[in-house]
Amino acid sequence: MPRRERRLGIVYIKNDKERDITFYKRCFGLFKGAADLSALTGARVAVVLEAKNGKIHSFGTPSAKPIVDAFLSGTTPYVDKVKDAKIAWLQSEVARLDMETPIEDKRKEISIQHMKKIQDENPGLAP
Repeated sequence: MPRRERRLGIVYIKNDKERDITFYKRCFGLFKGAADLSALTGARVAVVLEAKNGKIHSFGTPSAKPIVDAFLSGTTPYVDKVKDAKIAWLQSEVARLDMETPIEDKRKEISIQHMKKIQDENPGLAP
């Protein structure tokens, strides 16, 4: 069976059957690429296609609907409750450390002043 001629560049496919075959092959390739992107990066991915006949094809990891809904509503996508809890804990930890830093600095300053006072009163103890 002879091979078909190679296409030069991207050209509109006039034959309906060939166009449908190409659409489904490319669709599969696009979905595979989206799955690979998600697997490699951990990103949630959604791909939505509408065929010329009006049929909608979608792919999403884990599902296209929540990602599309978040995009259309302008809100952030769904985040796991565990991640939310971890983020909240980390934010509270940062706030606590920010409050402790000035207190620690003040303690260090008082300790240094106290050591200098002791050294001034007892010159023989100086290092």
